Amino acid sequence: MKTQSTLQRTLQAMVSSLAGIRKEKVNMRKILSTILVAFFTLGAGLSSAAELTDEDMDNIVRRSYQYVAMYNVNNNFAMVESNPLGSKGWNKTKFNLELADHTVKAIARPNNDTYYIISMLDLRDDAVVINYPAFDTKYASLEVSGYDHYVTVPIATSKGDFKEETSILYYSDRTKNYKGKEIKGVDKSLKMTSDFVIAFLRVSAHETKDGRNVKALDNFKLATLSEFQGKEPVQKTTVDFPAWGNDQKVFKNNFLEVM
Repeated sequence: MKTQSTLQRTLQAMVSSLAGIRKEKVNMRKILSTILVAFFTLGAGLSSAAELTDEDMDNIVRRSYQYVAMYNVNNNFAMVESNPLGSKGWNKTKFNLELADHTVKAIARPNNDTYYIISMLDLRDDAVVINYPAFDTKYASLEVSGYDHYVTVPIATSKGDFKEETSILYYSDRTKNYKGKEIKGVDKSLKMTSDFVIAFLRVSAHETKDGRNVKALDNFKLATLSEFQGKEPVQKTTVDFPAWGNDQKVFKNNFLEVM
């Protein structure tokens, strides 16, 4: 339709124009508002964005920025070989047992007194079961999130957990090989709101200097549900991810594709 074609050309021109903006002068909030207004205007088939108030634009930005941010974060941890903390693949875990310092850029302001045990999960085809060890510590915390950045802390020492081993089954509404049935040997089931998930465990490094908590990680085990049950692995579905890297690049180059 003529109106939508015009809007599409306008949107492309706006996105292209961002390429010339110097990084230190970028007003990200203004850029987000402009692009998102055009995006939602296209979707509604409107002839202009005049009907959107400042409150509308603020609402759109607040509800969409986290998707771009976590799209980059999760993909960088799962698929970037040079990421020192990354798992280098989906349904894999990286045991980061050297403490982070000011030189680590993979995480903004990382803890410098905890180990980071990072698992990257693809829940599209099969659920994933992780067995978490017991730890002799005052601080251990498991934090999980998907592309939507809805963060959950399912187990933590502050809740009385980690006194014994705990197995957690991760799945989403779209997981093909799991529909919510109770599984023998699983302590908790956690339904995620996203198919691509980061689950990172943080454990205090300084309380036990004899290495007992590092040794406890021998009992950390990750398996797909089919592997956990001793069955043949479920065939993996391939996925062609839109380009990722950092938030500025996505908003500038392929925001609509990522969304």
